Amino acid sequence: MARNIASARFGLAFDMTEPHQIDSNSRPVPSKVVHVKAPLPGAFNAYNVMAAILAVSRLTETPLENLADFAKNLTPVKGRMTIVDRGQPFELVVDYAHTPSSFETIFPPIRRRCSGKMICVFGSGGERDTEKRPLQGEVAARFCDVVILTDEDPRGEDSQKILEDIAKGARKEGKKDGENLFLISDRPSAIEKAVKMAKSDDIVLLLGKAHENSIIYKDGAVPYDEITAAQNALSLLGY
Repeated sequence: MARNIASARFGLAFDMTEPHQIDSNSRPVPSKVVHVKAPLPGAFNAYNVMAAILAVSRLTETPLENLADFAKNLTPVKGRMTIVDRGQPFELVVDYAHTPSSFETIFPPIRRRCSGKMICVFGSGGERDTEKRPLQGEVAARFCDVVILTDEDPRGEDSQKILEDIAKGARKEGKKDGENLFLISDRPSAIEKAVKMAKSDDIVLLLGKAHENSIIYKDGAVPYDEITAAQNALSLLGY
């Protein structure tokens, strides 16, 4: 079990409790508590790290405390809660979350540690699950102060219609166009809008594209890299 989970900008820490065991005399063995630190942002990663440590411990019969120290050497996967830092006074995160359920996973812990505003940028794939779109908008509007909707992979669908489908959910939760809800189909422009709005202690979340290397339109795929787009937007502000 993971307890006392503390997630910050560049990583997380938590206490891991050894599952209850029985000795050879059928008596319960006192549980061990092991402190773990890992350079992986996102409170949900505590459970991923814990599961990995437990699995290796069982397979290799290695004590948990001998494995926990290796967590500090883990390398974050590109596009999974990736921090883009060029010295700006706000946090900028790139993540693959693109469904209502994944939003429900990542938003709450970020909301709890955010002392400023949360600004999110995301879209929804064309020719895919259309019912999730307003739900995406609802969840994002519930947790984020500003919602900016943009292209993900429109494919053969009209880009603006996709954004309007998502916006219905955001408006349902009280977001207002031009105030805290923006529909900007061009993704680099949407990211530029987000970073220009961000102030000290805010958190900007760029969601949905992450590690992918293109945006798919009706005429084909256009090369695109989210982290590069984020860096370019920050460069325009002098960072």
